[in-house]
Amino acid sequence: MNIDDHILVFNSGSSSLKFQLFGADGDTSASALRGIVRDLGDEAICEWVYHGKRERTVLSANDQGIAAGHVLALLEQNTDADGSLLDTVSAIGHRIVHGGDSFFEPTLLTDKTLAALDTLSPLAPLHNPPALAVIRTCQEQLPDIPMAGVFDTAFFHALPDYVRAYALPAEWTEQSQPIRRYGFHGLAHRYMAERFSTLHTANDTSSRVITLQLGHGCSVASIRDGRAIETSMGFTPLEGLLALEIQGHAGAHLAVEAFCHRARKYIGAYLAVLGGADAIVFGGGIGEHAPDIRARICDGMDWCGLQLDEQSNRSTVGAEARISTADASIAAYVIPVDEEALIARDTLGCLGAARTQYSHLSI
Repeated sequence: MNIDDHILVFNSGSSSLKFQLFGADGDTSASALRGIVRDLGDEAICEWVYHGKRERTVLSANDQGIAAGHVLALLEQNTDADGSLLDTVSAIGHRIVHGGDSFFEPTLLTDKTLAALDTLSPLAPLHNPPALAVIRTCQEQLPDIPMAGVFDTAFFHALPDYVRAYALPAEWTEQSQPIRRYGFHGLAHRYMAERFSTLHTANDTSSRVITLQLGHGCSVASIRDGRAIETSMGFTPLEGLLALEIQGHAGAHLAVEAFCHRARKYIGAYLAVLGGADAIVFGGGIGEHAPDIRARICDGMDWCGLQLDEQSNRSTVGAEARISTADASIAAYVIPVDEEALIARDTLGCLGAARTQYSHLSI
């Protein structure tokens, strides 16, 4: 890769497609361009930021594969000193939700791996097929550009057997696609844990962290020394929550109360699993933007040394900050998750490792 090259990252959701463009020099602290295609359909919305300027357009994109084609056209239309941005793309990284038991590290995407990934689509029917559609669009339009897949389940691949296992008949748990705890939101939990170690102890990963990814889907993980040892998500992802409580909706109030109770219950359980904790970290749309929910989750947890600073918590919305009191024995942080930055770093590492094996590729 040349110093002026870029890594394009696609993060496909069930109804949206995020994208970012990072420099190939390995610095993922800031992206050259970032955006999202959302509300897929005849009037999908594409929003992006380039050189600090925000743009928005309406387009027809009924699925993520078509949306990816629009993004590639967008890069072709935008230029820098070296020409179109698309011409500077030398590698592409993709988030793939489910890697099953076969894919648990960043992987070079070839026809063989794509065929294997097709067989995993029943495990994540709302996520894997859209991601594969994006990959195939890129493959068709940029056949000479190497691509890597980064898997959401990979962070939980090494969970202890007693955590992964369900009390089910052996023929269910020993089949080619076994029923077990896979865990999801792995990129988000890993990002929070790695970022916390940078903020708190200058890259020291010897820590006990409980991470809460609270968004359209919600999950909690316990992490020791940078490795996941428990997660609330199992064979499939769980559903998200309602947002109608503020309007006086009784059902929504019950849902939010149940949500806060369950999150607090998981924190208590994972304190037992970890033997205490150094920090609680909030991420995701709710975790990053809902101070009241964070306060309700942590309410009454002074007994374990978790106490939020009311002003810091209230003023932290969509920003990175410590929100616990200065003397709290368990720190609490809000860390906005940047999955695309993690995908870019993993893509660089994957393609670098594959360089000698695939010397004919321009990587």
